[in-house]
Amino acid sequence: MMVQIDQGYLQAMGALLAEAIGDVAKANTHAAGVKQERRCLKAIWTTGSAPADCPKN
Repeated sequence: MMVQIDQGYLQAMGALLAEAIGDVAKANTHAAGVKQERRCLKAIWTTGSAPADCPKN
């Protein structure tokens, strides 16, 4: 069975998919930053100093 899809609709769906992929990548970066922040803060509270791989600013 052959289905025809309007080219404009297909392009719009491609653009929305690309936007969604970008949003997921941004959320993953944010989550990784939050995880690092929590790890660094826990180390500071526990030991009084930050591990070497924690950001300085």
